[in-house]
Amino acid sequence: MAFYEKYYVADNCIIYLYGDMQLDKWLSELEVECLNDLPKINEEVEKIYYEKMVQEAPIVPMYISECYPADKEEEQTLMSLSFVIGTAYDAELRLAFELLEHMLLRSSASPLTKAIVVDGKLGISLGEGGYDTSRFQSVFSISLKGAEKTQGEKFEKIVLRELERLAKEGIDKELIEAALHTLAFELKEVDASYDPVGLQYSEMIFNSYLYGGEPFTHLKYKSHVEKIKKYKDKGYFETLIKEYFLDNKHRVLTILNPSHALAEEEQVKLEQHLMAYEQTLTKEKKDLLIAVNEELEEMHMVQNSEEKINLLPQLKKEDLEINIVPIHKKQNNDQIFEYHFHEEETKGIAYIHLLFDTQSVKEEDLPYLGILGHLLSYIGTQDMNYQALENKINRLTGGLNCSLQAYTHLEQANYRPYFKITSKVLIEEIVEWKKLMTAILKETIFIEKDKIKEILGNVHYEIARSFEGAPEYRATRRVFAFFAPAGQYEDVVSGIRFYEFMKGFMKEFDTQYEMIMHKVNAVYKQIMGKQNLMVFVTAPQEEESFLQQELFDLGASLPNNNYPKQIYDLKLTTQSEAYCTMQKVEAVAKGFSFKDAGFTYHGAMEVAAHIIESIYLWNRIRLQGGAYGCDILISRDGHVVTCSYCDPKLGSTLKTFEGIGDFLKNLQLKESELDRYIIHTIGTMQIPMSMEQKSERALTYTLCGMTTLQLENIIKEVLNTDMQQIQELAKLFDAFAKAPYLCVVGGKTQIKKHKKYFDSIIN
Repeated sequence: MAFYEKYYVADNCIIYLYGDMQLDKWLSELEVECLNDLPKINEEVEKIYYEKMVQEAPIVPMYISECYPADKEEEQTLMSLSFVIGTAYDAELRLAFELLEHMLLRSSASPLTKAIVVDGKLGISLGEGGYDTSRFQSVFSISLKGAEKTQGEKFEKIVLRELERLAKEGIDKELIEAALHTLAFELKEVDASYDPVGLQYSEMIFNSYLYGGEPFTHLKYKSHVEKIKKYKDKGYFETLIKEYFLDNKHRVLTILNPSHALAEEEQVKLEQHLMAYEQTLTKEKKDLLIAVNEELEEMHMVQNSEEKINLLPQLKKEDLEINIVPIHKKQNNDQIFEYHFHEEETKGIAYIHLLFDTQSVKEEDLPYLGILGHLLSYIGTQDMNYQALENKINRLTGGLNCSLQAYTHLEQANYRPYFKITSKVLIEEIVEWKKLMTAILKETIFIEKDKIKEILGNVHYEIARSFEGAPEYRATRRVFAFFAPAGQYEDVVSGIRFYEFMKGFMKEFDTQYEMIMHKVNAVYKQIMGKQNLMVFVTAPQEEESFLQQELFDLGASLPNNNYPKQIYDLKLTTQSEAYCTMQKVEAVAKGFSFKDAGFTYHGAMEVAAHIIESIYLWNRIRLQGGAYGCDILISRDGHVVTCSYCDPKLGSTLKTFEGIGDFLKNLQLKESELDRYIIHTIGTMQIPMSMEQKSERALTYTLCGMTTLQLENIIKEVLNTDMQQIQELAKLFDAFAKAPYLCVVGGKTQIKKHKKYFDSIIN
């Protein structure tokens, strides 16, 4: 409280406004309604001058070696060579190092990755590093994951040797051009990130303004970009490498080694500390602690009064401006493949999805399809090695990604599996893009063994790490695979079953490489045919004719592939699983198909989900249970999934999930309270979207059978939701409670304690 009272004062805050508004009016209202009532800064508060907080460079580079808890000794070592790069005030330096980050770390053609991982045989990838501008002194880290304990010195030597080579011989001009094009594309597109544009601008402003700099420093980038372009071929980046890397003593080599004993030692220390602390407590102090905790739990259960709630500005349902954007799509099936066009004003960019039906692939070959998804566009073709191909992709596009997805139609039981290639390209570059895609779709060759090993090693590592880094995602996807055919397909090509396949393959990579690549190549040749192709394009209306012709030409150039459709039986033998990690908390996911249980989707379900999450799950699982959070997802194709994360109370969370039905039966909300949840629901359905998201939405709606009329009906159902509809959904959640589908990822202590819930427990 002392910290809050000292620093959370009017003179010590920054307010950021973005949008179409009457600025003077907003500023006046902020001052009158808010800031005037806040206490002014007191004399004791010291102004922070960041120049005084600058860490001075050491005489010699620093070295740190520590351990981290791991569940087995063969867990890999992590190492990072980090450099301090200037301050938050220098906008040109920031842009330059964002470009260097792309060249040295992000690009598949990275010379550092080649020198360290591919040629040097160290670790798995450099994907963990990057350029961090979120502090006053920016830091550039070259981080290697999957290394061995003894390789720290070798890692540092290779990094510095390769940087020295680049400084002397120069960076590949194609790599520089590719990085500049990537930056230019991002600046033109603006909304490439899934974050709203206003939020992105705020981060750029705060990067300097929080530290006493000019607020708009990093938004005034045009002159800096022009300068970088002017000097790019005159040693510009090479000079930066020499000054900020090679001659920079302000760096640290950090090495984190795995330790199985560390976790046990920390647990013993904690228990000893708590026991020692308990012995210092008198009976009166113990009783006081118990009383304070009971009071805190009671506070968590108290709802805010209507009087307090009414202090907040609130919308009414009649204030809402419902904006259902029509799905402008045109379909042309005159060709041998489907073609769909979605009209949007895209600033001269075409958003293109090429989807290849994969249902001809035999069930036993589906994992090879998953491997193909990670290799295609990252390995070379007949005329280009992987570095040349990567540079060409970055010079011609704003990104090219491959994925495997199963789309479930809202009115049908079956799903449609696709290999999807998503790309965005300037329309003026579409002819060259077509040549690039022809090479990728017809001429990819699987012969660059060292690069393939690096890519697949990184894929295996990232999936393994996701059990601790993103356990809620892993648990949710596995639950989906227990009851949904589409989830079972995705589990085999990209989920846990794919991971099990990869684990076996990577252990015997050198002996199985030729056989695996033969299978991958066969699957590649099988699906990349015009009969399997479906094309989706988002672009301005005036460009439709031109784009259609170019894409028809691309499709027509593909071979004729006629393979019979396969019927898959991918059901799992288990219905509830737990995966034990070194974490001390869990992600707890439970789900089922309400469609299979006889329920029909209705807009009131969306409102109920917000009520359940905001009142019931928030209070029981977060406030009382101590979890970081809990989500509920109700999908229009008939599924409901709940998932907690960073959750220390597995057993009580499961009971909470099972009690959702009773909560809804007994729920009583005033009309004004229900309206707030309806407004919140509408808000989440009308969030601003980037052009990339709009393009993806149009594709998904088409494949899932969603129409503009259906969207309008759902909005009407949400707006007209009443308490009777909410309470009737208790029946759905009673059925949910009885469903056996459960996946938990996290600490083994809690999992073993509740083993009765699981068909299988995996370490």
